[in-house]
Amino acid sequence: MKDLTILEGFVFEGAFKIGFLQRVAPDYLKGFKRIFFDLLKTEGLKEELIEELQKPIEEWGNIGTTITPENAERVYTLITYLLGYHGGFLYAGDGKNIKLEKFEMGEESSDIVWRNADLVYIKGETLYIVDFKLSGLISWLKEVFDRGRSEELRDLPRLPVANPGVPVNISLGELDFSKFVKNFLSLKHTLMDLKEVFVEIKGFSQLICYAVDYLTEKGDKGLRELCLELLYPSAESYRIRFMLSGGVSGLSKYREEVKEIYRSLRSKEWAYDELDETVEKRVGKRERLERKIKEEIQVYLEEIKRREEAPIFVNTNPIQEARKDVREKLENFLSSQGNCKAIALLHSAGSGKTSTLRNLILNSEGNHIVLYMATRISLVEKERYSVEKSGKPVKVIYERRKPYEGNLLKHTGEGFEHTENKEGIIKRIVDKVLDAIREKHSQIWGFATIQAIVDMPTKNTAEHLDKLLRSNALENYHIHIVLDEFFGYRNGLDAVHRMFEFLLKAKRMGGKAYLYLFDANGYSPELLERLMYEFRSYGVVPDSLILCGYKPALQTQYEEIPFEIYAKHGYPAKGLYIYRKFILDVGHKEQDRLIELIGDYVIQNLQRESTAFLYVQDKEMITKLSEYFNTRGVSNLYITASSRKSQRDINEGRQDIIMGTSAVSRGLDFSRPHKPVEKIFVVITDWGIEQNLVEVIQAISRARGDEVTEQKPKHIHLIHVIQKENPYVVEKITQLVEYQDKELVSLFYRREQLKQKLLLDLVVQRIIEDFLRTPNRSVIVPIPAQHITIYKMHRFSELENIIKFLEDVYMMESKNQEVSMYIRLLVKEILSGMFMYTNDVPKNLEKVEYYHPYILIRGKLHMGFDNQRRKSAKDYLEKVKAKLMEHNEDKTREIEEFLNVIAPKEVYETIFLIPVYSWVFTKYVLGEQGDEYLRFNISGRVGRGGAVVLGANMEITTSCKNIIGRKEYAVIPLGEDYPYREVLSGRFAKFPIEFIYKLLVEG
Repeated sequence: MKDLTILEGFVFEGAFKIGFLQRVAPDYLKGFKRIFFDLLKTEGLKEELIEELQKPIEEWGNIGTTITPENAERVYTLITYLLGYHGGFLYAGDGKNIKLEKFEMGEESSDIVWRNADLVYIKGETLYIVDFKLSGLISWLKEVFDRGRSEELRDLPRLPVANPGVPVNISLGELDFSKFVKNFLSLKHTLMDLKEVFVEIKGFSQLICYAVDYLTEKGDKGLRELCLELLYPSAESYRIRFMLSGGVSGLSKYREEVKEIYRSLRSKEWAYDELDETVEKRVGKRERLERKIKEEIQVYLEEIKRREEAPIFVNTNPIQEARKDVREKLENFLSSQGNCKAIALLHSAGSGKTSTLRNLILNSEGNHIVLYMATRISLVEKERYSVEKSGKPVKVIYERRKPYEGNLLKHTGEGFEHTENKEGIIKRIVDKVLDAIREKHSQIWGFATIQAIVDMPTKNTAEHLDKLLRSNALENYHIHIVLDEFFGYRNGLDAVHRMFEFLLKAKRMGGKAYLYLFDANGYSPELLERLMYEFRSYGVVPDSLILCGYKPALQTQYEEIPFEIYAKHGYPAKGLYIYRKFILDVGHKEQDRLIELIGDYVIQNLQRESTAFLYVQDKEMITKLSEYFNTRGVSNLYITASSRKSQRDINEGRQDIIMGTSAVSRGLDFSRPHKPVEKIFVVITDWGIEQNLVEVIQAISRARGDEVTEQKPKHIHLIHVIQKENPYVVEKITQLVEYQDKELVSLFYRREQLKQKLLLDLVVQRIIEDFLRTPNRSVIVPIPAQHITIYKMHRFSELENIIKFLEDVYMMESKNQEVSMYIRLLVKEILSGMFMYTNDVPKNLEKVEYYHPYILIRGKLHMGFDNQRRKSAKDYLEKVKAKLMEHNEDKTREIEEFLNVIAPKEVYETIFLIPVYSWVFTKYVLGEQGDEYLRFNISGRVGRGGAVVLGANMEITTSCKNIIGRKEYAVIPLGEDYPYREVLSGRFAKFPIEFIYKLLVEG
């Protein structure tokens, strides 16, 4: 199979280039095919197969899904060719305005020169340099045919197809290629010191060499952009885009250095490269390799034991210093000159940013309009309550989501389309502010969530604020706009830019408007300035860990608006103890044992006179932990920001443990002086680590609130779970390395897990330390994804919010057996009643957008709800409606509206992906009898930047079928408001944790 794997690599690359040349340069096809098929003969592919490959594809007929030892080589070769041909054909786009630089098979030089790249071409103003990575295809095809007809959802092959490894997103902070290369070279010794190198690090370094070599030799005349890509047959490409705005004249001095880095990396192995065919052929090699890996594992286990026995004490900066600095900065800002200006305070949580500003404005003379916006409803309601109870004569305006009204659907023949046109929250707030101005109120406060700032079909909702500039508010009122915890939602940076645009308009019209940006996530002023620039330029910031310098203050401008940025870190405690716990040897399916180990560790470290906060990014795990604590006589409370009962239960309760997910990491006040929160337990997960670390450091700051406990040290326990084995990952590694001894692969995987978890522990520790005290060095900061949000009526988005709320209440009411039972039945009926499919697939793919391996289509998605299920769901809702209303009236009404309004069949114009292999399976592999099909389980996100997949958290399946008169293609539906083109086309790179740690140390 190893020889066949190498052959299929040649087949895929050659077929890809044939499809590419057919669109781009058909005159080159004849000569290229002759060389390609001669190469296949030289490499040993069967003569009859080569002859079959040379026939027109239309004459092949359906290949079928039956694989036998006799036909395996033929089936795999034909499918590989089809995947390559159609991938290359689509990759070429319209084939116009393309200048080919290199497309021939093989290398031209022993040196590292651009002519050794697999594919180099220029399209428009972009230079593309592509290298093929071809292993793993045969094993993946085998998995699809073996498991694609399983009745068990968990056994189905997954979409999207991802590569194994433990990559962590990091931005080196430069999207301009010349500046990036300079930063890349500053890490020269870091890279060259790596003992083992992730396969994509090698490939990426090689592409950098090719790009520097090309641009040094040929210059960048007429070029504005560079795209580097490692292209896989079925898995998502490793694609990175850079701008060439800074010029490339200085690249020549880096030419030899980047080659030196790649030469060093090229000679090093990936962790699994030792697993080759010689392991079994050489006497004793397997035993020596196994012994070596076990010895290395033992070293890591001893290091784990050492860390568990050695807690770390962090001297934190006093939170009082941050609070004092907040007051000084806000007082100076309000008293300084300038009618339109902005300030950002990035001080630690608990520093009083919001409360200080509130008191300063409420006690100010003159007329004031305040629009307070936050990313959590709990924050908005808390601030509204504080203003109302201030005793000041204030007009408070608070608008919520309106229920559906009128005729929202029209029949189109295929189903129903939405005609909704509701007034938005910001529009209603502005209209009521104008009414309050006419009533001559001196202080007018409006409240909304930042999520209310969205793109609509005709305008962005923030533009409704312009009405204030066309009223006497401009002359008689001072306008204050507050964006609190603005990084807590994905449209935070977009909201910031929209508000700056409002300030620019106010300034040009002679008004008075101030903007206040508050967040407490360990950001430095330098980083915020850079993120705002990148977002303004590219419209997206991915989940990432970013290395940056730290400055406590920065004076800058947003066009004509003066902008002050400050940060001061502290923590409401006399220091913090950091403990580590590594939970080992837990099998992939041993969930109950994992719950017991985590639960016992928490119980062993409890102090009953105080409260522990347990942060777990897994609601199912929280449910089971709650049940386990109950059996051990430990009282516990599950909280969520979507329930108003949570804040009351926190402040008044006496439970031993409070549990929550990222939903409570912002906005809730954990003060309970009668039983203070003094210990924090955090279960660290390595999936989505960038976003999780954002929420972890927010969770740490929840344990505050009264003067007594702020005089004591706090204790944080980082719990790392290292599963004994993950069959899916092990399977993917065996596919990639083409080595089927899963026992040995599992041993290698175990070693990598231990090593990378130990490094991750150090990264988390470093980030926590920088969050607790003002850093005096460069810092690594976790950044949550940021992009523009778009409002589009869509049932899946609505459904996911409903299910999330119901699951939260189910856990909070778990002791009420009747209520929890009916909620569970309600969820089951809602999910069972929903269905989705599409038949809107273009017959001709010449004009579609393509991001290998995905065809991007805007088409019709059919969704609906079974009427019998609707009736049952309404009955169950009625039984629990009163209890749901206690938690959240708005969310409860949303469920009612959903069940009342959703039509039996609705049609949406939306975005979805068809993987090229889905196209090939349906069109060329499956027979037309209808009894052949392939199913896939949609899980996770799409692209290295994690584009939102609709229904991925609800076990949605999709399938390929070829029935006479109808073809069905496996599809991946995308969230409407995510910048999927940015994600799929590549704006950022991923590196393994070893690389992150080296950056951290040298930073």
